[in-house]
Amino acid sequence: MKPHPRNELILSDLYYVVGRLQEYYSADEIRTWLYARHPQLGGQRAIDLIHEGRSIDVLSVLDRLDGGAYL
Repeated sequence: MKPHPRNELILSDLYYVVGRLQEYYSADEIRTWLYARHPQLGGQRAIDLIHEGRSIDVLSVLDRLDGGAYL
């Protein structure tokens, strides 16, 4: 059974975000990163933003990580 298109997009975004985080963190650290509240996300959790279709906000934080900014 194929996921609903909206859920498929969420899964795709989550897969992409996790792939980017694997460049910097272990699996346990990635889970913590996704579920922790982040000052760079206005105190929200990355996983919640991805679920709400706001992956672009999470990706902007990852872009800063790629640029060497502390997260």
